[in-house]
Amino acid sequence: MKSLGILVYILVAIQVSTDDIPTTLSVPWLVHLRFTRLSLRGKLDTCVGALYNNRWVLTAASCLMEDIEGYNITSRYIWSRFDTKHVFTPGFVIESSDVITHPQFDPITLENNLGLLDLNRSIEFTDKIQPIALAESDDGPPSSGFACGYGEKDGKFGEDLFCANVTVTEADGLLIAQSSVNASKYDFGAALVSDGKVHGILVRAADDNSAGAFLPTSKFLSWIENVTIEKEPESEETLEVDDNDVLVAE
Repeated sequence: MKSLGILVYILVAIQVSTDDIPTTLSVPWLVHLRFTRLSLRGKLDTCVGALYNNRWVLTAASCLMEDIEGYNITSRYIWSRFDTKHVFTPGFVIESSDVITHPQFDPITLENNLGLLDLNRSIEFTDKIQPIALAESDDGPPSSGFACGYGEKDGKFGEDLFCANVTVTEADGLLIAQSSVNASKYDFGAALVSDGKVHGILVRAADDNSAGAFLPTSKFLSWIENVTIEKEPESEETLEVDDNDVLVAE
């Protein structure tokens, strides 16, 4: 299967085609993450995340931290890019490097590969920027859903947002996806969405047996809630987003 990222194409919203009959799929919670890695000598890498509330982004911990010679090194200069149908034309950008990874995350084995990015400010919701709910801790795994990302093109990260319908089975603590298109390493952190809720975060790219694998978020809901509630800023700035302009928060 050709690796395209993850369903079909996108104009004002994402165009999902089933038998050439387009429908509109809105994903205002999707965040395109760009950041620098020490292992890449400061070059940019990319992942995907989901906006949990007005200041926290949920993604894969491996997007936020890496192991270099036994040291856990946090990614630097992380740009959260909202309303990004094409990677070169984001609608709203925030830079922040305040990250929290799961305390049992192993950057070598990638176990417990879940992390949170603190935007360090509150953002105002618009029709193009909205949070998404997480599956409850007692919710079972979905049998199907969809995921979105930018994929891989010529060995580099893709440029256009795609989504893919997936069927899901559970194995070895992960949600295993089958789809007509494959997830790439540049899609790590992408949300598996079913019934309007996030059920998993992409932590493994496609291989010979699947189109990708997701870490179930329901098993980590208590940790996510505790982290996002604990931090109370001394003063909170609310950013108003003008839909007509690209806004970069300093």
